[in-house]
Amino acid sequence: MNRFSISGRQFNYQNVENAINFWQFYLAKFYGGGHIESFFNSLKGRSPLYGGRPCTVEYSFSAQHVQALNAKGIGVMLTLSNHYFTAEAYAETIPVLERVDNPFNSAAIVNDELARRVAQDFPNIQRKASVIKQIKTLDDIHRALELYHSVVLDPMLNDDANFLQAIDCKDKIVLFANSRCLYKCSNPICYKYISKQMITKGKWDKTVCHHKDGRQAVDGLTVFDLTDPRFAGFTSFKLIPVPDEHLKLDYRQTMAQPSLIPTRAGSPMIR
Repeated sequence: MNRFSISGRQFNYQNVENAINFWQFYLAKFYGGGHIESFFNSLKGRSPLYGGRPCTVEYSFSAQHVQALNAKGIGVMLTLSNHYFTAEAYAETIPVLERVDNPFNSAAIVNDELARRVAQDFPNIQRKASVIKQIKTLDDIHRALELYHSVVLDPMLNDDANFLQAIDCKDKIVLFANSRCLYKCSNPICYKYISKQMITKGKWDKTVCHHKDGRQAVDGLTVFDLTDPRFAGFTSFKLIPVPDEHLKLDYRQTMAQPSLIPTRAGSPMIR
């Protein structure tokens, strides 16, 4: 069965049970089922080593969320995907790591020094090489797996069937099940910029983007058909936030036309 790590930015923060039920329904509707392995997100405990996207407190998980999810066998993946590392930033991050210190949970990491420190101090936490590391060759995958438990690949590689099928460690690879701008972006400068703003506690300017005014050309949601032969042998996938109009997706690579999914009563979803 396919395993999914799902963005926590659309998690129903008021009711864990309803949120899990909703995403299980969603996986059944659009992917033929699947196991929720984790939700990726920041925690309300702040860390300058967060990265990827700005982490707002209101959409972050509390310690109670972590406990409730772990009790159901579902992990939390911390988005510690900052390009930069300092001893001071790591010291600020230790309380956050302590809250997820068990084998259910993981951390998406870019900086290898951070990964080494987590491996030393929190060996129970699974280390995932973030997509932001831009690992694109088999040799790079093998090198990364000397430090990380698994590797998240750039969604652009989903189009390279020969490369995907040449990977000899598919059980340690995470592929994107859907994607927006990263899928078509050859120069994702936003990630390093956001890393700098997080570690220096600066203000995020959302206009910092390689595509700038042409962002709409790359910002449409793409949903990958996981039954395609190119994905044979892969079982671990990442699911980014889906459209607000309750998941009326653009099945660009399939003939199926998805239906509009209503929200369960009393289960509002958030970005």
